[in-house]
Amino acid sequence: MEDVDYVVENGEAFSATFSDESEVSSTLIAADKTTDIAVLYFDSNNSYTVNKLGSSSDLKVGQIVLAIGNPKGESLFGSVTFGIIGGVERNLLEDSGTKNTINTYVQHDAAINSGNSGGGLYNLNGECVGINSVKYAASDIEGLNF
Repeated sequence: MEDVDYVVENGEAFSATFSDESEVSSTLIAADKTTDIAVLYFDSNNSYTVNKLGSSSDLKVGQIVLAIGNPKGESLFGSVTFGIIGGVERNLLEDSGTKNTINTYVQHDAAINSGNSGGGLYNLNGECVGINSVKYAASDIEGLNF
């Protein structure tokens, strides 16, 4: 798997940035190093639209999906790529070589890059069906993302 920095490691201050470029201070609620995902809380007088959630259990191999994220940071904020589902309920190996039986993943080939962790994976109905967290990067592997 690609060697990446943990999303909130060594962080002291956090914020949420929105598509209109507004930003609010946030508080770290929880984090998981295995999936490279953090949950932040913020309070605001602004009204924000909440993403519609779908179910990863409904995904089928061959289904088209969209990956949204911020590869290489804020300069590429909100980038969108598309691909297909290559597998569902995949188990990945931990760095130690043991099978990860706690988390299962959706395999897809939509391009994701450093900075995409935490970005949504969407079906064509606009429902968030997953969160991008892992990509395999090797000379003999291409487009293997989870």
